[in-house]
Amino acid sequence: MEMFSAIMKLFLKTFAFVPLNALFWVVLIIILTQFRRIAGMEKKLFGRVKTEIPQRLATSLIFGIAGGFTASLLLFLLGVSLTDVGIIYILPLALLLMLIKMRYLCFAYAGGIIALLASIIQLFPAVPFWETPVISGIYRLHVPGLLSLIAVLHFTESLLMRLSGHLHPSPVFVKTPQGKIVGGFSLQSFWPLPLVGLAVAAALQFPVTGDTIPMPDWWPLLGTAWNIPDGEELVYLMLPLVAWLGYGDIALSSSPREKVRLSSRNLALYSLALLFLAFLAAYYPLLCFPAALLSPLGHELVILLGNKLEFQGNYLYAPPVKGVKVLDTFPSSPAASVFEPGDVIVTVAGEEVNSIPDFWKAIYQYYPYLYLEVQKTGGRLEKKKLSLPSQDIRDIGVILVPENPPAYTVLKY
Repeated sequence: MEMFSAIMKLFLKTFAFVPLNALFWVVLIIILTQFRRIAGMEKKLFGRVKTEIPQRLATSLIFGIAGGFTASLLLFLLGVSLTDVGIIYILPLALLLMLIKMRYLCFAYAGGIIALLASIIQLFPAVPFWETPVISGIYRLHVPGLLSLIAVLHFTESLLMRLSGHLHPSPVFVKTPQGKIVGGFSLQSFWPLPLVGLAVAAALQFPVTGDTIPMPDWWPLLGTAWNIPDGEELVYLMLPLVAWLGYGDIALSSSPREKVRLSSRNLALYSLALLFLAFLAAYYPLLCFPAALLSPLGHELVILLGNKLEFQGNYLYAPPVKGVKVLDTFPSSPAASVFEPGDVIVTVAGEEVNSIPDFWKAIYQYYPYLYLEVQKTGGRLEKKKLSLPSQDIRDIGVILVPENPPAYTVLKY
């Protein structure tokens, strides 16, 4: 119990030092620029911002801190040493892969390639030209630790997606692969990830004295890349670090909440499968090969499956045959208490509306109190009352799905 108490005390103290790391504030600035970009897109499309930047930033910080704490605990339990996983090789490769496709910036691709290369090199340690600095550095990598790092970060991302990925969707208009222009939601979330990382400091003569915490014999769970001489043991340091996670998706055939639920489930399953293989690879080195291949290929499969389901053609926010469809509403607006995304406005004051001009004509004719017939996504008809502001009846706060929007995004997958 004393050991656990001492570890948690040191862990929490190190975690509290993360905001003193200048990189933490650099990451926050990067995330802030992303939120400004999203707000600018909303203002360009709809004349106003749907979700204010401070609200997005507060959500990002709260969930990011919780996610970083969770990831740090998992990495500590596994005993992943950041000095053994080759971050120095992964970052440049990730930047090169980004030039091919933006999503290849993810560690799952570059990390998987480096892990596969390390696994091959470690099979043939006697090849002469392995002695070059880069190759010898990759040779010394701890492949199970690297793959576990990738798995833990993606599992953390799946948790953050599930808890907060649906909170601030941005309405958009897109041109689908079938050539249809439909409404949908852009799901973009970013989280700063304060981390407590482990680093091997030295191998010292046993028993180690001084201000250290002895760990149980079973730790680290994944072993280590170091060859420890008899009579010595490794000493690890806890370091305050920072990373960031991002989630980008599109909801066309499902609601934002449903899309996030499916995507987070698939990502969690991928992460757990990768972690399981990495754990086995720590004891059966030949399993490093399938584990390294799973890292990029499994991640790509998760994305392709999600896109295929979303672009299958059953678009939830396509213009209806009859009536006008609601894509979204602005918070605290008159429409927010009346409409939900996917509703179809069939009549206004008893008159049929089959286009957006019909809708606005009826609004101007019958305001300030309007009685509407609305078809819900399940097909049920409901009668609604909409009270409009007398000072500006255009400020209803509803976003409708147009047949020919002024701006849209062309999607490919």
